[in-house]
Amino acid sequence: MNSSLILGHAETILLVQDDWELLGYLDLSPGIEFIERGGADLLRYSYPDIDEMRPTFVGNLDGWRRIDLHGNWPYGDDPHLRRRDFYKYWGKYLEGKGHGSASATLMQKLIRGGADIAAANRCFFKHFGDVTAVLDDTRNRRVTREDFC
Repeated sequence: MNSSLILGHAETILLVQDDWELLGYLDLSPGIEFIERGGADLLRYSYPDIDEMRPTFVGNLDGWRRIDLHGNWPYGDDPHLRRRDFYKYWGKYLEGKGHGSASATLMQKLIRGGADIAAANRCFFKHFGDVTAVLDDTRNRRVTREDFC
């Protein structure tokens, strides 16, 4: 992901991994304007929307929900907007470690550094796929690769 993030030239990046589905129309213009004027370091368009993992929201700025860094799930690799210079402040994704270590490490950096994270008023994306493509994924899944072998 680090390699792909440095290839573009736009000032704002919409990060969407290949296992996310857009649920309907999404106008990115308001989010881009918000991010480019320094409204947040990161603007989430999706997050776990179940009680034990939903981010803790604390207020609102210009119509965007603010996320409590010390509450539930302040960051994930869910679809989000970031400025091109994001990595200069927060670093690149950790490479060469186990599945999930890159996003977990970045989340810890964002928390320790007091990042400003905001979210849209609803989830615009949904995660899909029952079978992981990650060979060393240790998460318990309903369906495994062995089910297809």
